[in-house]
Amino acid sequence: MLPSKQFEMIKKDQTLRYRNSKEQRRARLIGIVFSRPELELSKNEIIPSLPYFHFRTQGNICFYFAGYAKEKDSGWDLFTDLYKEIRGPEGSIWYYLPSLFNDYRIDVENKTKWRYSGGSDLILTNIRFDKSGEAHLDFSSAVVLYLDKLNEINTMPNISKCFEKIFQYAEKQDPDDPAWGFSDWSGVSLAKGAFLEMLFSWLPSFGKKSIKAAFNLVASDITIKTA
Repeated sequence: MLPSKQFEMIKKDQTLRYRNSKEQRRARLIGIVFSRPELELSKNEIIPSLPYFHFRTQGNICFYFAGYAKEKDSGWDLFTDLYKEIRGPEGSIWYYLPSLFNDYRIDVENKTKWRYSGGSDLILTNIRFDKSGEAHLDFSSAVVLYLDKLNEINTMPNISKCFEKIFQYAEKQDPDDPAWGFSDWSGVSLAKGAFLEMLFSWLPSFGKKSIKAAFNLVASDITIKTA
């Protein structure tokens, strides 16, 4: 669980992690979380669980929280009403600034077909590494979970169970293939279907109607198509 001040910092962080790691996977699964601290889901479930989520991931997956920073920039103390302090993992303090969040949103929207829902969105996607170890984001295999909407239709009992399924999946991800296990679009779609069925498998009344409703609130392949 990491605060992420700027979108481009993800590639720099993942490049550094790859080059310093003994276990060099060709692809890694990451999450980008868009969840403002004043939102009910964020305030009641996500932020209080950050310390546990941080230890639970065990380096198998990184979640980057858009619009949050590890340190205050110079001058922020002149505008204390503009930023919010959040207790992060391992006793750290994160700082949330609405302008950072909005700039981050604009950056990702300009690079993908994803559009912010206004609530809590989680983008799961691949990071791929070239021969030099430089990281590249691959949004063609992305899955976007609209957490608030899933919660509204009672598909998701709580965020912890949703995240736990993702953490379990990350522990078993193939170190050589993309996160969904396939390189072509057809394969990616099939793999995503299996992943989403696993993700929602805790449903007490798991069936066609439930999974169809959940799938309708999930976006995939958010790359911008070019001619």
